Amino acid sequence: TGGIHVAPYNNGSGGPDLAVFPNPRPGYGIQDLDYAPAASGIGVLYALTGYPTGLPIVYALSPTDGHVLSSVSIQNHPGTQADGFTVLPNGDFLINDNDAVATYRGYNRITGNPTGLVIKLPAAGGIATGGDYNPADRSLYFRGLFCFACGGSATTELVRTDLNGKILGHVPIGFGAAAIEDISV
Repeated sequence: TGGIHVAPYNNGSGGPDLAVFPNPRPGYGIQDLDYAPAASGIGVLYALTGYPTGLPIVYALSPTDGHVLSSVSIQNHPGTQADGFTVLPNGDFLINDNDAVATYRGYNRITGNPTGLVIKLPAAGGIATGGDYNPADRSLYFRGLFCFACGGSATTELVRTDLNGKILGHVPIGFGAAAIEDISV
């Protein structure tokens, strides 16, 4: 993408762009975004870059004007197609291995090194492309191509887990496999 488009929410109806922040890594896609609020006020906007040909780098951006605050190269990532991403409550990152596998790994927010956290989701076809942390219920949510309530058929659903990946619930959402790429809680 050429940049990060900022638009009003307007109860889901959107509106014209308010601003466009430049891509912090020109030539590589911005695959995913996450926002981590700060207790002291304005938080940080995070951008996962690198897809589809570069190793992942996470940029911390000012949510008010998009300038780069810091960046970290993700170390020992198994590939170049990371696209599921969220910031955990401790500030570390949870990133999927690539578009076609349902494995997410934890990475240190400062060093980019693996933390040892591995969440492997059961998935038809091995696909789980979107993940997000919900501070309201301290759970992780994942979008995947699997459906427990549908007897394991290849239907998109959301899966809720604890912070270690233990499945707490699932919700079939009734869309086809390609209908949703990522989620935000």
